[in-house]
Amino acid sequence: LDELEQQLRHTLECGAPSLTSEWPPKRKVTRKLDMQLSLVVDEASAAGDYLGKYKNLVEIYGVIAKFATSPRLVIAGTNLESITKDLGSDDEVRKYKMIAWEKHHMEAIAHNQEIMSVIDRHGLYRDMMTNARAARFLANEIQERLRWDGGGRIVAEVVQSVARQYIQNNGLASLSPLERRMVAAIVLKMLHEASHRKGEAYLPESSGFWPVSGGVHGSEEIKRLAVSLLEINSQTSKGDIKLPEDENYSFSISRALSIVLLALLDVTSFTGEGWSGFETKTALMEIQSLVVRKDLMSAAATRLDSWPKVSILRNPFPAPAAKNRYSIPAVARNGVYLNGPGAPFADVIGYHR
Repeated sequence: LDELEQQLRHTLECGAPSLTSEWPPKRKVTRKLDMQLSLVVDEASAAGDYLGKYKNLVEIYGVIAKFATSPRLVIAGTNLESITKDLGSDDEVRKYKMIAWEKHHMEAIAHNQEIMSVIDRHGLYRDMMTNARAARFLANEIQERLRWDGGGRIVAEVVQSVARQYIQNNGLASLSPLERRMVAAIVLKMLHEASHRKGEAYLPESSGFWPVSGGVHGSEEIKRLAVSLLEINSQTSKGDIKLPEDENYSFSISRALSIVLLALLDVTSFTGEGWSGFETKTALMEIQSLVVRKDLMSAAATRLDSWPKVSILRNPFPAPAAKNRYSIPAVARNGVYLNGPGAPFADVIGYHR
């Protein structure tokens, strides 16, 4: 608290590094300033044990109040319902939930009707604009590729690029390929469980698929990043937990981040190669099914080649047999296969269940 007070005083007297050219001359703060002063604590889950206690929030608020007549303390981040579950939303704090982005939000950042026309023509683009960060990357990508618009392959390349940029611009960037798959698998397992616990309100740590602590599979960072991709629909107040009337599931995910999940699993490279949307979605649903059934704690899970993947059957294998006889492809239990040129098999081949 003392360090926070010193930092606030220094910022008010000298300005932040990015504002020094616009800040008034240095002056001592000897009384409360007649202004609103907001302190925003982002990534609050990193200090959840401390910020989840009302007494600590009051103390931080008290420090801000020393400098301004209208102090504000804002706690931002993911999984805030778990952090603030013991805080009352009627008399202690106000809780706000971000909503999925819609078309009018995208129009506000695109400032270009041509970009919006392209988005309207492609369902994958409309999916990607449901997340604010992904929407910004999408607008930039489309702006650069407007003259190439129209082909399915181009759409797939844009979507894959947006997903990669999303991953590279948050905590997911520091993860290894295996750890990224772990994040995606945890999210898919938790969503799968929530679908079977329809109408039940609970938090991530109460999920049956919440990995134990310790090691790569259950590190706190892996769990935090997994939860950051989820929308937590349950609401808490002083220990009580409930679902809003318009929600049926404790967890959900935006359409944009469902595509990011596939990028984390590294199974998006086949999209846009000429298959229909139905075939593509069928293959991805098969991948999801394989991931949900996978044992994250098994020894095999530490090998990338053991994770579900999509493969393209481009030619008959083995070679075509004699007349009236059919050859079938050699497939693996962890693979999903799409029929490619010259490969006369079923359009989608998945693990029997």
